Amino acid sequence: MKIIKYKQLNLSDKEFKNMNLEIGLLQYLVHDNICSCIEAYDWRDCAFIVLDLMDLNITEFCRPEVKYTENVCKYVLRETLKGIEFLHARHIIHRDIKSDNILFNKQGLVKLADFGCAAQLTRSLD
Repeated sequence: MKIIKYKQLNLSDKEFKNMNLEIGLLQYLVHDNICSCIEAYDWRDCAFIVLDLMDLNITEFCRPEVKYTENVCKYVLRETLKGIEFLHARHIIHRDIKSDNILFNKQGLVKLADFGCAAQLTRSLD
């Protein structure tokens, strides 16, 4: 669960708008490689965003003492790219791809998370 204490954080109008955009994107983006928004609600000057339960992010997974096979690395990369491809097909850019925002669980699911910096292109770049 992601909890945003917007009153305490003294969010600007732009930051509040970005928070609502993130919630809207998470509810709109339904894909195996995108972290799903199960529920979102306001309560006592906080936004509560209930997300898929994932076990680790890539930073926690990649410890120096553990050696991963090339196939494991290729799988994580392929699944991450499938999520990015899904976003780009909908003219959405994540803008914060990093190891902390690539999550996975013990079942092998790999999902992109944290869409707080994401943007949707409204016009063609042609």
